[in-house]
Amino acid sequence: MPSPDADPRSPSGTTIPAVVFVHGFGSSEDCWAPLLTLLGDDTDIDRRFGFETFTYPTAKLRLHPLRRIPRLDEISNQLAAFIDSPRFHGRQLTLVGHSQGGLVIERYLADLLEAGRAEALTPVRQVIFFATPTRGSTILSPVRKLTSLIFPNPQERSLRVLNPEIAHLQEVITARVVSAVEAGTTSWPIPIQCFWGLRDRIVTEASARTFGNAVALDGDHFSILQPESHDDTRYAEFKELLLEPVGHAHVFEIDRFEAELSVGPHDPEEALPAHHGSVDRSVRTDNVGRLIRRVTFARGNRCADPYRMRYATQSGGYVKPTASHHNEAAPMAVERYEAHGLECEFELTPEPGETYTYNVDVFGGFGAGHRDQHFHLLRTSYYEAMSFQVDLTKYVEAGWTITRPPTLYFHPEDTGDHDICAMRVLDRPQDPVEADPAGRWRWELGHVREGIVDMTWDVAPPSTA
Repeated sequence: MPSPDADPRSPSGTTIPAVVFVHGFGSSEDCWAPLLTLLGDDTDIDRRFGFETFTYPTAKLRLHPLRRIPRLDEISNQLAAFIDSPRFHGRQLTLVGHSQGGLVIERYLADLLEAGRAEALTPVRQVIFFATPTRGSTILSPVRKLTSLIFPNPQERSLRVLNPEIAHLQEVITARVVSAVEAGTTSWPIPIQCFWGLRDRIVTEASARTFGNAVALDGDHFSILQPESHDDTRYAEFKELLLEPVGHAHVFEIDRFEAELSVGPHDPEEALPAHHGSVDRSVRTDNVGRLIRRVTFARGNRCADPYRMRYATQSGGYVKPTASHHNEAAPMAVERYEAHGLECEFELTPEPGETYTYNVDVFGGFGAGHRDQHFHLLRTSYYEAMSFQVDLTKYVEAGWTITRPPTLYFHPEDTGDHDICAMRVLDRPQDPVEADPAGRWRWELGHVREGIVDMTWDVAPPSTA
């Protein structure tokens, strides 16, 4: 496989996403050959992903008297070590399992969740199952059981209907992944897509589509992995899923998030009118800014939870918001704005593929000692691409000096605790894609699951400079 190239959008220069394929019972990595050949010939895909196969010992019969067949938990431990190897450090992962390979992935997920190490799943972008028997396989079950009495095979036992170990995995994945509301030490929401074969007699539809998001593919248990061309539905469905993940019920799938902040000087002797609710007052400030935020939800977004954009300025200032869509903010949030004019909130129920814009004019928010802006990304969103911009051209045009150029810092963890922000060390500066001495700086990030973004700068008036 070609070595991955660096993705300049990703924080700290991480590399392009990896897709890890795990084969099934009595199979090998060769089962992926038709699919991998087409992926490698598809320039839209090959330049954006790196492909890796994980292989493990498996056999339908144990014929060698000095060898044994490893158990499912042992294989999942091997997979964990494989994923934890340096080749995947800093990379986003898509895990793909066929048949028993899906059970190996389920066990890998469940082990981390039950050990309170769910944060280790941060790189996992999505999981894709092909004909995975989460509820067991009925085909030739009596024959398999009889054979297993003579040639004991722990992997065959994992494929049986009502197997307690597999039933437990199903419960853990359903409760702590599929139904997870937020990320924590023992839960982690990850999109899961299931495929099953229309002519598959080995793994039935009911067993293969356990986790909800499911699509039928033409073919039997093995031929669903053998697309014949790029136009083959079996290939097209998989390609689309790589480019547009199916989404999770409690994770916002965001194609692009943009934040554009422009700030300029203002004569503090000239009072500015402020009107909020029934209050009319005036504001005196030496700065005026505008923050524009745009968020475009992916076509695959399934999250219908309320999405919020907030802004608050310091005492004595004033904010004036406008939104592109109807504001669904709670009455209490509206009342706070009408009473004080210092903070505002835009709440919406996202529609797949829709773009929402929130503009906030800020009077008095970026004075001396407060020339900064930060964004909490939390753990309930996935951002395919992010763009941040600071525009100080009005200061430059007015003769001010930029004494500290705008810098953007990315902190990869967001606990949601705003009090911690005051103690956080800004030590992860990102390289800008645009740095114009005339006063405009811009940064691009990509593949972001959570974190905090800080932008800082400083300026001095002509007399001081």
